[in-house]
Amino acid sequence: MSIILKSIISAFIFWFSFSCYAGENQDNGSMPIGVSIINLIANPERYHNKKIRFIGFASVEFENFSIYLSKESYDNRMSLNAIWLDLESKNSTVDSIMKKIHGLIKLDKHYVIVEGVFDKNDKGHMSMNSGSINGITRLDKWDSRSK
Repeated sequence: MSIILKSIISAFIFWFSFSCYAGENQDNGSMPIGVSIINLIANPERYHNKKIRFIGFASVEFENFSIYLSKESYDNRMSLNAIWLDLESKNSTVDSIMKKIHGLIKLDKHYVIVEGVFDKNDKGHMSMNSGSINGITRLDKWDSRSK
């Protein structure tokens, strides 16, 4: 093997190794951690104040803006199997919150994918949930396989 080829391969290996190492130690502020809602509820301290992504069953109704573990959990009012959707922010007005709610109605009673920051201490309306998600950056309908 030529010296030039060895140098190129060595440089690539060094760059690749450094990239992997640097990636492991970054805050990943822009990339959410994918987590199951089961792990989120069981290990809230692990995900507290971290940007996360999870899938669950949405409830968008009076005093119940939550993402449940499953439709069965929603049907049986198992609110500890749910994460509260915190729709407020520092600059929220009643009008801006109402616009968000009207935009979310189409997601009611559907499975959704959510991205935002998890708060283990905020348990939502009347502290009925197992935490909340704020700073929501994604909230979309999750398509099932059975269409």
